[in-house]
Amino acid sequence: MAVLTHNRGVYAVAISPDGRFVATAGAENTVLLWTSDGTPWGTLSGHHDAVESVQFTRGGLLSASRDGTVRFWDLDLERLARKVCDWATAPLTVAEWQRSAPGVEYNPPCP
Repeated sequence: MAVLTHNRGVYAVAISPDGRFVATAGAENTVLLWTSDGTPWGTLSGHHDAVESVQFTRGGLLSASRDGTVRFWDLDLERLARKVCDWATAPLTVAEWQRSAPGVEYNPPCP
């Protein structure tokens, strides 16, 4: 597995129940998502202070911050695919789809 890093420190790490993803909680108010091989998958922003805890749940991820908030991040890939299709104004290319919904098969998913 590749080394996972944040710019200013990591406070917590969680591995998804299926082993496909890793979440790291950082001092820069974000949660970073990685595939299990260390490939960056996405950044979850929304906290206003350091994120100190992350925990995968059914269909998502919980994060807790020093700002006193707990956030639920919906990580259901099929639901994500539907949301991407909802906002897309034209059919997505394979490359656009992979950037928008990594891990979800391009089939093509949007009309």
